[in-house]
Amino acid sequence: MVDASDSDTASSVESESQFQYIIDIPEKNHKELCIYRVPPKLRQLNAKAYTPQLISIGPFHHGKPQFKVMETQKKRYYHEFLERIKSERSNFDEFKVNYFKRMLGDIRKCYEEKSNLGDDKFAEMIELDAVFIMEFFLRLTEKDQHKDDYVMSKPWLTEGICLDLILLENQLPIEVLKELYKFVPEDKEKAKECCTFLDLACKCRFFIPCLVCKCFCNDKKNPESQNECQHMDTKLVKHLTDLLRCFYIPEKLISVPPKDSYSCILHSATKLRDSGISFKVVRERCLLHVNFNNRNYIFWLFSLLTGDKIAKARLELPKLIIDDGTECKLRNLIALEQCHYYPDYMFICNYVSLIDGLIETKEDVNFLLGEKVIANYLGSNHAVEKLVNSLCRELVTGRNYYQEEINELNKHCGDLFNLTMGTLRSVYLKDLWRASSTIVGLAVLAFTFVNFFRATLK
Repeated sequence: MVDASDSDTASSVESESQFQYIIDIPEKNHKELCIYRVPPKLRQLNAKAYTPQLISIGPFHHGKPQFKVMETQKKRYYHEFLERIKSERSNFDEFKVNYFKRMLGDIRKCYEEKSNLGDDKFAEMIELDAVFIMEFFLRLTEKDQHKDDYVMSKPWLTEGICLDLILLENQLPIEVLKELYKFVPEDKEKAKECCTFLDLACKCRFFIPCLVCKCFCNDKKNPESQNECQHMDTKLVKHLTDLLRCFYIPEKLISVPPKDSYSCILHSATKLRDSGISFKVVRERCLLHVNFNNRNYIFWLFSLLTGDKIAKARLELPKLIIDDGTECKLRNLIALEQCHYYPDYMFICNYVSLIDGLIETKEDVNFLLGEKVIANYLGSNHAVEKLVNSLCRELVTGRNYYQEEINELNKHCGDLFNLTMGTLRSVYLKDLWRASSTIVGLAVLAFTFVNFFRATLK
């Protein structure tokens, strides 16, 4: 039999431990904290999408045995970076001592969880990881000079490292990399075409596996795409995951405040098609640059008679490439917004919700593939449907930056005239043969009525 006093004591201890657990949760200071553990509700959906597979960066996954091989590569890259900056070696040694001594506390504050590593070990880890990223990026710009390099000679390894470097839990504060880049010597022509580390991250095509649009800084071959991303305030970028997010976001979203409405229900792609809305893929735009061009009834009649899609109501979207890495990229960007940018700046979450609304069934996927809005590299259309629909689970979106477009689309889809004209076009005027059959049928019907009335009048 349990003594009542023992029961009260146990209850008291349990209450104290629960209270201690609550008060030990650190208060988030968004001016410093920017690198987070993925929340359990998101992690349980697909833990692999948030976990590095090849290389550990920062303290969260440091010291795990599966990364031992790449730890050797980090040390090799470290020595080769020192050889690269040998003219600045003395300044670099001084920088290591002074910078980490001065900034180590601020660097620690960037991480949501406190590291058990002592100051010396922590500084050594940050330094080794930062140098690896810098040397890796520099070698990507000089790829022809490093064909025999263990990492550069294996495309699967290079792309795998790029994917690991955008994981939310696998980050370094961008300020460390910015400071380190100052030691890259100017006589390296390809490297010093870039004035800052962020320019280097763009120039080395680090984001090519991650982007569907070509919005690169200093990309002279794509001047139009430069304008798309000139709004990006590089001073606000926290780390590489955050930098990737900035490349996805067009100025259109930042310049227009979000709507207060929280209603985000959107008709599926096939329902929008049946109401007469056409889909157009736009190039050289950031992924989130979605636009709806509505049309009045006169344009509708012109479209019906000529078959011209330009005259129809049109939803414009950049192409979404869905491959083996898409889920990983989008999930980590979603996790970043859920942790750091809540509640008014969840652009990626709003975009994923929009795409999720468009795709309800496999028929929606087939239609969007036919319109080239989606490029499927997963092989199965069902896999695309499953992936898109799973991204919105456990997602809190708050205000929606696409609310105006969604309202216009739903209004268009609910209009009886639009539904009638859409059905007429999709069923009876879908192609040349069906349109000609419809016209012949109407002509025969009209001729029959005329003859009937003539006979009646006689």
